Amino acid sequence: ISERAARTGFDWDDIAGVMEKTEEEWGELKAELKKTKIQGDVDEQSSRDIALEFGDILFTLVNVARFARIHPETSLAASTRKFEQRFRQMEKMAAESGRTIDEIPRAEKERMWNMAKFR
Repeated sequence: ISERAARTGFDWDDIAGVMEKTEEEWGELKAELKKTKIQGDVDEQSSRDIALEFGDILFTLVNVARFARIHPETSLAASTRKFEQRFRQMEKMAAESGRTIDEIPRAEKERMWNMAKFR
């Protein structure tokens, strides 16, 4: 849909404008989450509001991808594979130490993550 809108001239001038919009949308999501945190429980309306703000970010990021001439789904799939490989490496490190990943304290998991990034 954004490509269709762009063909009509309804588009950002450059990627910097899209990035600025992404930051604006990120701020709106943070504000919505903060409001919910202040209120406590997330009710149905708050959940919908958060979901819409989250969707706005995703939609804007798709436009960042369009300007950068990359495919957003392919990029997400590659990042997911990269995360999975690193996490499996962490699980392997945990097993080598005689533990499961859920037995390892958070700080040690962070160290393991950094090690997995360079393997």
